[in-house]
Amino acid sequence: MAGIGFELRKLHRKEGIVENIKAYTYSSMTTIGPMILCILLVIVQQQMMGANDSSFLDRQLFISTMTYCFVFSIMFTCGLNMVLTRHVADMLYQKKYEQIISSFYGALIIILPIAGITTGLFLYGIDESLGYKISAYIFFIELIIIWVQNVYMSALKDYKRIVRGFAIGVLISTIVSYIAFNFTSLTPTISSLVGMDAGFLVIVSLGMYHFEQVFPRNKKRNYFAFISIFRKYPVIFFSGFFLYSSVYVHNFMYWLFSDQKVDGFLLAPFYDLPVFFAYLSVVPSLVLFVIVVETDFYESFVNYYKNVLNGGTYKSMNTAKTKMQSVLIHRIGFLVEVQLLFTALSIAVGIIYLPKVGFSMEQLDLYILLCLGYFFFIITFVMIHTLMYFDDRKGVVIISTLYFMLNGIFTIVTIQAGIDGLGLFISSFIVLVCTIVRMLYVLSHIDYYTFLSQRSTIKSMKTKKKSMLSLFGTKITNKTKEI
Repeated sequence: MAGIGFELRKLHRKEGIVENIKAYTYSSMTTIGPMILCILLVIVQQQMMGANDSSFLDRQLFISTMTYCFVFSIMFTCGLNMVLTRHVADMLYQKKYEQIISSFYGALIIILPIAGITTGLFLYGIDESLGYKISAYIFFIELIIIWVQNVYMSALKDYKRIVRGFAIGVLISTIVSYIAFNFTSLTPTISSLVGMDAGFLVIVSLGMYHFEQVFPRNKKRNYFAFISIFRKYPVIFFSGFFLYSSVYVHNFMYWLFSDQKVDGFLLAPFYDLPVFFAYLSVVPSLVLFVIVVETDFYESFVNYYKNVLNGGTYKSMNTAKTKMQSVLIHRIGFLVEVQLLFTALSIAVGIIYLPKVGFSMEQLDLYILLCLGYFFFIITFVMIHTLMYFDDRKGVVIISTLYFMLNGIFTIVTIQAGIDGLGLFISSFIVLVCTIVRMLYVLSHIDYYTFLSQRSTIKSMKTKKKSMLSLFGTKITNKTKEI
């Protein structure tokens, strides 16, 4: 989140309620703006399908396609994106800006054939028309490209352009679907998918154009330099895969045990709908975490490592360390308090309004339990990402793998016991406790992690830490070499 940090810190240093509101608004727009726009787009597509007398099965097929595309595209790219993030940070520090755009194309060369073949095999078994299969295939590939693009967006300062790109894509998608519904003979599902394809193609194209304008070209075309990161730190890949996959593993278990199918798609509507609404309850923490990291913690983090790298005295390093530890603990504590408030409000609002949109009492009880489970999850998620800043690769991969396994195991056990949602709740609570213990251990032994934990020279240690600082604080504009 290098680019957003500049704006947030500028707003954060100014006092007053108005400036604080601006900071939270900017963070919300850049952090969850694209997600909110995508949710609104799916809702609009469903409304158009309903207005054009589409059948229940058509609407279910559309939702199933959207769910599978979003979930599995994230799983395909999450591990790779973690490796790319580390590579981009290193290239920013070394001022090898031409290597950045090359790694982007190299990553696509690797991931697109894998994703394309897998998706093609899956869609081959779906009993639908060729038009549906082609439009669904295109949408999945577009999502793959967008998730990879997001890694490189963090090196750019113009986040408003990103949100604007998504907004334009949503508008184009709506217009194209409207035309397809009213002036073609396409089925409702294909009409909606064609609109989604067109809108997301615009988003991809705008991102590509922006990259070409900003990042310098690599004449050597060294597309696969980032693979050295995977060879050197393979745990980074597995940390990303297990962390983000653990978010969905409980859904997978319910799909596997469900007897409901829509043209080959396994579904559990009774469980999936409460999961969606419960997940929305943790959106505030996603916004607040960006502010916490990019303002107070960022400054104390940089101050500590500047003392380390620039030969500060023992007293100055110890003072900076103490301040960094204090700021981090207090800001995470504040985040927990805010999220607890929003979780309570989400439960209260859900109890009142969700029955009005068709929730049964069983689904309402499930929603409440899931809200509490997601509360534990989002705090774990925040703390795991904080551990990444301290380069605690071992701790992150162990916790992420543990969460993936426990979430799957407890979900299976609770399904058999007939207690829906308890698997996520128990696994999230256990992993949260483990994460807190690990965080306190790392903070209390930060000197060890800074000076002694890596079996490398002091020079390589400095490169590692400075590259991390580069990830926080570098901006690239119009193919210049400015830091």
